[in-house]
This record gives sequence, structure tokens and C-alpha cells, in this order.
Amino acid sequence: MSQHISHTIGKGTFWFSSSGIALKVVSLTSTFFILSNLSVYEYGLVVLVLSIVPIFSIFLLPGLGDVVIADMGLEKSRNNLGKMKAIFNNYIAIQFLLAFMAWVIVFFGADIIAEFYKGQVGLLLKILSFSFFLSPFRSALGALFNVYLKFFSQSLYIFLEEFFKLGFLIFFFFVLKLSTDGVILATVLSQTLALLVLAPFCLQVYKSFSHAKAEPMPLFSSIHFHGKWSVLTSYLATFGKKGRLWIIKFMLGTEVVGLYAVAEGLFGHASSFVPINKVITPILPQYVDQKERFRKIILKSIKYQVTSYVLIGVVAFLGIPYLISLVFPNYISSIILSQVILIALLPTGVAVVLNPVFFALKAQKQLFITTVARVIVMLILTPIFILLFGIMGVIYELILTTVFVMFIRYYSLKKLLPTLAFNLKEFFSIDADDYMIFNTLAQPIKRFFTTMGGNNNLQQ
Repeated sequence: MSQHISHTIGKGTFWFSSSGIALKVVSLTSTFFILSNLSVYEYGLVVLVLSIVPIFSIFLLPGLGDVVIADMGLEKSRNNLGKMKAIFNNYIAIQFLLAFMAWVIVFFGADIIAEFYKGQVGLLLKILSFSFFLSPFRSALGALFNVYLKFFSQSLYIFLEEFFKLGFLIFFFFVLKLSTDGVILATVLSQTLALLVLAPFCLQVYKSFSHAKAEPMPLFSSIHFHGKWSVLTSYLATFGKKGRLWIIKFMLGTEVVGLYAVAEGLFGHASSFVPINKVITPILPQYVDQKERFRKIILKSIKYQVTSYVLIGVVAFLGIPYLISLVFPNYISSIILSQVILIALLPTGVAVVLNPVFFALKAQKQLFITTVARVIVMLILTPIFILLFGIMGVIYELILTTVFVMFIRYYSLKKLLPTLAFNLKEFFSIDADDYMIFNTLAQPIKRFFTTMGGNNNLQQ
């Protein structure tokens, strides 16, 4: 890898990880207020309601964003700003059209869905349906910040969304005395406010290529060629993840959904501390023609992602019993679930890095096939393992399915990129690229302590 790439990956990882730490503090505080003010049943209900909208998000063509980022990054590397602008404009136009359709279906279909489930599901779904109108703006922000490697702005958006959510939760719980509807309202309003704050930065990035004349391009061209596989892949992945929740609900009950959601949530927090896969997603397409450099970026990313997950997993395993016992005493039953699920971090570290490689190689069809296999395995194993092991069976299934996905993705990519062969010696050795990444990560920390030391000297 060149010094520029190492510096970019190191800088992106630093911003995502730094904001991730702050994000965890705010997110865990939000979770504390949610779990303290909702019963286990109410929390399970909120989780199920939140799972319904992603299932309906097929109308927003989920996964197309990764295709757009890859295609825009490729055209940017070729300095073809006209085509890049056309891809972006078409993408946002499609998002606006489909967002309205999705809102109509969920908002007016909420009463129908409510007939099959007791409680205030209809009201909650109607509130949540308005989040579809935010999707085009979130898509635009994500695409622009990714393609132009604005990692700080991207990480800031994620943090602001969670920070505003915490503020709204406190207001709704303690001032307006709302419960489940307060959680859903906080979710929608926090996304809206975060978008308003970062809108000026988003427009500034867009201006860097807005002057270019957009090349003529059919509106649905990206979807027709290879985006359709990405859309189906994303939807299938969401269907599999949310479908697992509904299998638990029908076989074990809503309260067990709440217990599993706590374990899955803590796993999500642990796996997002060092999101190297997010950093390399917009970088890989720009180096796809440089085979050796492309291969090195992938292998180095796997190395750091897996290493970081092992360290995080050990810390989380030791800390989870204290965290749940002290902060979420009603969910003590989820401690063992939260600890065992951490085993899945190891195969996840490999799988999440391989995912953007498919997009860079325009091999979304192969990624779709591996996702189909994943969902089939999940649908078969989850009911069987629940019958054999109860709720622990869901955790065992998730671990086995993740290992399965890691291997099939690796061997699928190896057929496309024979040089991808994983070398254990290369994994455990430290070379010049590693030193450059270490230095990039260390520079902001050194500056912080230097500044603190200078301030202390001035005070003395």
C-alpha cells in the first residue's frame, strides 16, 4: 500500500473509532433510559415494530447505496465528474419516488398489520412510517461523505443522531410521560435534526462536482445492470435478521425477543467500535485496477478488523455481567446470551471486510448467492436449535451461520481474485504499511496530550 492509502485508512479508522467510543456512551445511556422505563414486554414490542419497517424497506431498494458509492468512486478516480453526477442525481430521484410509495404502504397498512398483533402497533407504525421521507436525504449524505472520504463528517452524523435521540427520550419519558410511542418519536425526530445540522456540509461537498454537466443516463440503469443484486442482497439480509426475531416471538414469546435484543444490541455495539469495513468501502473501488495494492488493502483490513474484534471481545466478555447487573437488572437472564454471542465476532471480522470487495469487483450477483445461502441456513437452523436448546439455540445458530457466511464469501471471492489467498505469516508480521497506519492513528493522540501538557504548563 502507498503512504496515502495507509494514512487515509488510519485517519478514517481513528475518526470512526473515536466517535464510536462517544457513541457507545450516549447509546448505552439511551438504552438505560429505554430499559428502565419500559417493561420487558414493551421493549420486545418496540423491537418488533422497528423490525417491520426495514422489512418494508425493499421499496427503497436497500443496498443500492453501496453500488452507487462504488460506481461514483470509480468515476471520481477517472475524473469523470459528469457521469458521477448523473449516477448521484438518478439515485436520489429514485429514493424520493420510492420513499413516498413506502410511506403510503406502511402508514395506511398499519391498521391492517395491527389486526394481527395486540397492542398499539398501528400507532407506532404510523409514527415510524415518516422516517421513510428522511431516507433520500440520509442516502445523499452517506454517498457524498463516503465518496469524498469525509470520515469525520460521516462519524459526526452517526453520533449526532444518537445524541439527539437521547435528548428526545429524556423529554418524552420525564416531561410528556410517554412510553413506547416516545421511543419511536425519538427515533424519527433525532434522524431529522441530525440531517438538518449536517445539511450545509453535505451541500458543500456536492458543489465540488455540481458544476459538471450530467451525462445522459437512464434513471434505473444502475439497478438494471448490477444494482438489482445488491438490492436483493440487502433485503434478504434484513429479512433474515428481522425474521429471526419473529421466529423467536412465535416460538418463545415477546419477552424473549426483548432478552435476545439486548444481547444482539451489545454485540452490535462491540462490533462497531473499529469499523474498518466502513473506511475501505469507498476506497476499494478506486484501486480495483491495481491488483496487488487492492489485495493488500483487503488483507490488511482483515488483519486489523479481526485483531480489534478479539481484543474488544475479551473486554466485553469480562464487562458484560457487571454492566447488565448494575444498569439493566431486569435483563440479567441475557448475560449468558450476551457473552456467548461474542464468539461470532471472529468470523464477523472477516465477513464484514469481504462484503465491500464484492461491490468493488461488481460481483453483487455472487454476494446475493451467498446471502441466499445464509438466509436458508438461518431459517432451517433457528427453529431446530430453539427446540433443542431454547433461546441459547438462537445464539448457537447465529454463530454457525456467521462462520458459514465467512467461508462461502471467501471462496466466492477467491474465484474472482485468485491472489486473495490468506497468508498467516503476513497476518502476524509487521511491515512498513503497519507502521504508517500506527503513526496515523497515534498522531491525533500525541497532539491531544501535547496540547494538554502545554495548557498545564501555562496554568503553572
